[in-house]
Formats: sequence, structure tokens, C-alpha cells
Amino acid sequence: MGLKRFHYRSKRIKDRFEILKNSGLNENIIWKKLLMEFIFEALGFSKNKSQFLKLGKLILFENLFNNNFTQIHIDALLFGIAGFLDNASSNNQYAFQLKSHWQSKMNKFSCGKMDSSEWNFFRLRPQNFPTVRIAYASGLSYSILYNSFFEKLIISLSENKKIIKNLFSLFKKIEISIYWQKNYSFDKPSKLTLKPIGAQRVHDIIINVVLPLIFEYALQNNNEKLCNLILKIYSSMKDESKNEITRTMENQFHIKIKKAIESQGAIHLHNFYCVKGKCDFCNIGKNVFVKDKPVDYLRIILY
Repeated sequence: MGLKRFHYRSKRIKDRFEILKNSGLNENIIWKKLLMEFIFEALGFSKNKSQFLKLGKLILFENLFNNNFTQIHIDALLFGIAGFLDNASSNNQYAFQLKSHWQSKMNKFSCGKMDSSEWNFFRLRPQNFPTVRIAYASGLSYSILYNSFFEKLIISLSENKKIIKNLFSLFKKIEISIYWQKNYSFDKPSKLTLKPIGAQRVHDIIINVVLPLIFEYALQNNNEKLCNLILKIYSSMKDESKNEITRTMENQFHIKIKKAIESQGAIHLHNFYCVKGKCDFCNIGKNVFVKDKPVDYLRIILY
């Protein structure tokens, strides 16, 4: 199941690649655009997942490479598309500066615009506010555009030692604008210096985006060695995250999940079999349930 989930994610990336390729984009740019889009999605957690993916797709990323924009320009682009600059106060110097850049030039690099009401803040910790995540997404975009971030991922995966540590380091080194180191939103300052991204979120991005994407990249470039290495890394990585689904599956199976591939397998089993009542198509279900008795399959999923 863990491998099924890996290939499920890889196929999502492949399908999006084909759409972008048919639009006539250069393949080198496509891979970087894909990396940006899917990491954006991962930054949204469950409450802002679709919003972040939408944001990533609205950026005309391919038109930004030949410009020497600064971090503040990329901030203006992302917050402008996200709709947060519409009602920006002129008393906030940073917000005013972003709005000025957005209106003068950065809106030309967007194929659409969102409304700030689309974003969810309710019941989120301030450090998980979409504004803070967009700030990190801006720093990431700048690194992909101008600091060879995609190429550095490939190099890190091709090295023989400390691969995971090096991958973590790349994400931790992403710089965000100074304003977002001290503010949760445009009107909520923080007394502490904010960490734009935590270790668990980086771990999830590596598992859910980086490894499947680079695997698909290696596959299309006939790099069998890199494909095998990525599968080896995926199969050996420790599980660094717990959520409601994995905790429930651990309780149901009376097991302790130790590796990321097991965690991913439990999630895939839950999402595609358990909650859909497909116990007859699952080897566990076939052995647990008695064929001649009516069964309420969903009773086994307890929350």
C-alpha cells in the first residue's frame, strides 16, 4: 500500500506534466513549475490545500525566469494573487509597498486572482496561518527561480551520504522577508521570531512531493539508478508525522508504525479501501469478515 500511494502521487505529477507539456512549455521550466505547484499544495495542510494549489496554478511562473526580481516582488505577486492586498492599509509600509509593486508590474504575471475570503484562518495556530505559509511559498519560489533550488534537490539525491539531512537543510535555508519573521498577518504582529516551516512539514513535503516528483523526472529521463535510489530512500525513511488517520489505523491493526512507507500505506488503505467499504478487495478484509453475514464495514473505522 505504501508503494501504491507513492505511484499514485507520481501519476498525479505525470498527468499535470502532460497538461503543461501540451501547452508548449519548455520541459526544464515544467519541472520547476510542477515542484512549485505541488509544494504549494503541501503547504496548505487540510484547510487550505486546494487554495494553495489554486494559487500555484495562477502564477505565470514560466514568464518570471528572464527577470531579476527581488524577494519583495515575489511577495507582491503571491499576496496580490491571493487577494490579500485588495484592502491593504496604507499605514502598513510593507503592505503598501507590496500593493504598489503588484499594481505597477507584478499583476502581469498572473492568469487570475483569488479573493481573500477563500482562505481559512479559523482554528489554525498563528504559525500555520495561510499568510505565513504564503511568505514561505514566496521564498521557495524565489529560490526555484533564481537560486537553482530544483538542481540542488537533484544533487542532494545523487550524493551518497546524509541525503535526508541535506534535503532538510535546503528547505530550512529558504529565506522569507523580514516582515514575516515578526508578523502572522498584515495586522497581527508576533512577539517572537517566527519559524516559517517546521521539521514535520518538511518531512511531509519530501515524502509527498520531492521523492515522487524526482522519481517521475528520473523515469522520463531514463535514469534507472536515481529511480532505484529514490525508492530505497522512501522505503527506509523514518515516520516523523502522526495524524488522525495513522493513529486510528495503528489502533485498528494493533501495530506501531515506524517507517514513512508504512504510514503512507496506512493512509492509502484508509482512503481508498476502508472508508469506501471496499473490504472485499482488501486482503485484510477478506480474512477478517465472514462472507455469509451482513457486515457494516464502516464500523471498523473508529474516531
